[in-house]
Amino acid sequence: MKSLRKCITNNNGFTLTEVMVSVGLIGILAVVNMTMFSENMQSQRMASEQAAATRTFRAIAALLADPDVCSRFLGDENTEYGNGQPLPGAFVDISNNPRVEVEPNRVIRIPNGNVIMYQGDQSVATGPSGQTNKVFEGKLKIDRMFLESYRTGGTQDTVKLVILFMSATADFYANTTDRRYPQEMILNVVPNGGRIDDCNAAE
Repeated sequence: MKSLRKCITNNNGFTLTEVMVSVGLIGILAVVNMTMFSENMQSQRMASEQAAATRTFRAIAALLADPDVCSRFLGDENTEYGNGQPLPGAFVDISNNPRVEVEPNRVIRIPNGNVIMYQGDQSVATGPSGQTNKVFEGKLKIDRMFLESYRTGGTQDTVKLVILFMSATADFYANTTDRRYPQEMILNVVPNGGRIDDCNAAE
């Protein structure tokens, strides 16, 4: 009984070792929780950006289904270049490069004005005609676009258009590949001398 009373009335407090161990355990738990929280936030943001990329891509595909819009973008009606986008080398010669980058500053236009701006150099704020780099849904911008050979000959020539979206927050991820979201569609094209005359997104 005396021993129990002594323990209860002992006012000496915790020892330095006990305090250090407790602080250490609290620190470890805090690091684990912060890591889990950070990974969860990153996963949620990546999922949100992927969904935004899919929605934006579908809107672009719907626009390019119109031959007039597609021709002003990649065809010979483009006002920035005055001619069509070059086709992949393998479209003309299978021994050549099967992928070609879409020329910078080609703009998708509709009667209401500029819809998107593709700017190959992300350090440049505006293109030659003053268009600004488009940020979609406050999350994404276009990093690169490519044309890849898909099918030639037959009743319809086609190429694959690959749009590589990236997070508009450049330093959010340690691994830059984590913040890129490729999307692709098939385009019907009318070739002329290794360039696109007319085109439209295939259904």
